[in-house]
Amino acid sequence: MAHESAGTDTSSKQEAVVYLNGNIFTAAENGAMATAFVVRDGKFVAVGGQADIQEYLDLGARRVDLEGNFVIPGLGDDHFHGEGGGPGLDLSKVRSIPELLDAVRSAVRVAPADGMVIANFDWHEAQLAEQRLPTAAELDTVAPHTPVILPRGGHSLILNSAALTEFGITTATKSPPGGVISVDGTGRLTGEIIDAAKSLVRMPPPRPMSPDDLIRTQAAMNAFGVTAVRVPGFYTKGPIAEAYRMARELKDAGKLTLRYTFYLPAPGFFGTPADYLTKSALRQDEGDDWVRIGGVKLGVDGGFEGGHLSEPYAEPYGKNGTFSGIVDAPGAVQRASDATGQGWLAGCRARGGRCGGRSGS
Repeated sequence: MAHESAGTDTSSKQEAVVYLNGNIFTAAENGAMATAFVVRDGKFVAVGGQADIQEYLDLGARRVDLEGNFVIPGLGDDHFHGEGGGPGLDLSKVRSIPELLDAVRSAVRVAPADGMVIANFDWHEAQLAEQRLPTAAELDTVAPHTPVILPRGGHSLILNSAALTEFGITTATKSPPGGVISVDGTGRLTGEIIDAAKSLVRMPPPRPMSPDDLIRTQAAMNAFGVTAVRVPGFYTKGPIAEAYRMARELKDAGKLTLRYTFYLPAPGFFGTPADYLTKSALRQDEGDDWVRIGGVKLGVDGGFEGGHLSEPYAEPYGKNGTFSGIVDAPGAVQRASDATGQGWLAGCRARGGRCGGRSGS
């Protein structure tokens, strides 16, 4: 187990806090458990048993009795874009396509005549009894004239016909490299717009981000035992550079309880300009143990909806065995080269089995 050096001065040890009588998981390879630990200046300085913390108690350090409770190290989320929520239509509680359509119908009734209905990110087709996405045709039954956009995670949007018309998307519209405009077996638009094709949809600008957004994020994540996150290229609350600045301010004010490692989007990724990094005021490894810039994010294939698989997708998504996912390996190689040439570390997402040999991020 770990403990401070004998040379640490007495006053520093007196300022420590001793936590004892716990059932503490240390994550040691041998599975060893501990009963006590000591924290000073926000860091663990001793972990072990009674003998490891007795000196601190003898010097009068403050003690906290854990009363036998189980303690684990803070968890880290390695691929975090946001805890969810947002100002849009909440679909988190719907459990079937009819319930989802009812929610959209209610939102359409109160939407401005020239408005648009947009859902937040807190839903997934796996929560629905039908285990599938809604279609444009189904959305049309409750919103024949009001454009509807249902973001499905970070990689696809589900649009009704009014929204498809609003953005000029037809069966003749060509899918851009790295994206797919989905059609069914009859060639009809399903309403699903995947990855790079999302650039065809001009979403209204999000409301300005505030420090309160980060406070809500850390409260939600801390409640699950998460104490550190890595944000790769996209943050649902606002621009990465702005989130970095606000997180630094919260840290300096002593209000931050969640550690952030931010990755900027690589040039050309998420629609960023080619000169994005050269114009950025941020630099590789900028920051500290609490808030830092870890590198840039890029991808070689689609996300959950378009990972480049070794076998075609199940029908109808497999398009009669012709669709195995979205791949952009040449573009990713160039983006990685551009980033590393400017001194940045490149983090690469490879979702499908044909990218990198296995799925992962």
